[in-house]
Amino acid sequence: MNNWDKLKIVSALIGTIIVPVVIGVVGNNYNRAIKERELQGKFVELSIQILQQPPSGENRNLRIWATNVIDSYSGISFGDSAKNDLIDKIQIPTSSAPLVPPPKEPETNLLVSQMPSTSMGGSKIGRKALAQAIGELTAGAQEIELGNAGKFIEKYTRGRTGIPWNTAFISWCFTESEDSAPFEYTLSAHRLYQSFKENGWIKSPQSEYEPQPGDIAFWFRSDPNTTDQFVRGLAVFVHHSDGQTLYTIEGNIANQVQGLSYKLEQMDRGNFIFYGFGHVPD
Repeated sequence: MNNWDKLKIVSALIGTIIVPVVIGVVGNNYNRAIKERELQGKFVELSIQILQQPPSGENRNLRIWATNVIDSYSGISFGDSAKNDLIDKIQIPTSSAPLVPPPKEPETNLLVSQMPSTSMGGSKIGRKALAQAIGELTAGAQEIELGNAGKFIEKYTRGRTGIPWNTAFISWCFTESEDSAPFEYTLSAHRLYQSFKENGWIKSPQSEYEPQPGDIAFWFRSDPNTTDQFVRGLAVFVHHSDGQTLYTIEGNIANQVQGLSYKLEQMDRGNFIFYGFGHVPD
């Protein structure tokens, strides 16, 4: 038997013994990962159900456990103050009472699918970021599968899944449009608002400021000027305003990037209070 014949025998052994073993190991690891992901999802679902009940002394231990579960799988630490609020004060709303009303004007997408005229104002930095947002809107950016996941969402959240991506969309658009973003990337509307405030970029609702393309509009469930680490909020792009109506581009609305509109005289949305605009100067 020559060396070539020996090599063929060894190759056949590898194909019939080693390859199936490798495939089996990889397959088992994949199946185990899927099962762990499903189990984590069930724990999170159970935790949310617990936190949807009113806080009381009787369920406090359960609320501590549920808060720790959600904090572990959220990808962003709540902080001690936020945890204590969830345990002792805050009752998570049920799905029958949405935090943000569902969009009623999907046709607004047509009005915000092009860049607004330069005569409407806007800084160069803000307009560049807005152009990125329009590009994502026209590309049909949305969750490929429900649960804050999919190729678009993972792009905005830098690989994270299962977390809200409203503010991540803002951060991504600014980061992609500039070599050096004017603020630190963040997933938190509260942190983004605080960053704008520290730079003197916030225009309060009382200032009679006229929003410009590329500005950011902010809404919060409670005062974002507090020192608490966790304040539930929303941040969205201003596309343009006609003096009476504000047109926006928003991420994580009905599982997609979408255009919406608001009457400037009444900017509050459901449980969220309007806290002003952010304008990034050149």
